[in-house]
Amino acid sequence: MQTPSLRYFPTWDAATIEHTLHEWDQTQPGCGALALIPEADQTCVAALQELYTGRRMPLAGGVFPSVIAEREFRTTGLWLLWVP
Repeated sequence: MQTPSLRYFPTWDAATIEHTLHEWDQTQPGCGALALIPEADQTCVAALQELYTGRRMPLAGGVFPSVIAEREFRTTGLWLLWVP
């Protein structure tokens, strides 16, 4: 089974995100991610940074007015793009 390299999380769920990070890290140790987060959910940035720091994985990204998911502008959730 191929690990998806782009994933949208409609809400902040640390356990689900941690599971995804584990999958990515098992596939390619030392991989990083690009995070796209809407302004309304920017409170999750510190927690996301903590998850990545705990795994010693690089993280980059930005906060935007909204993100596009399922052909709609969303003001909640976040995108993670795996960067091997």
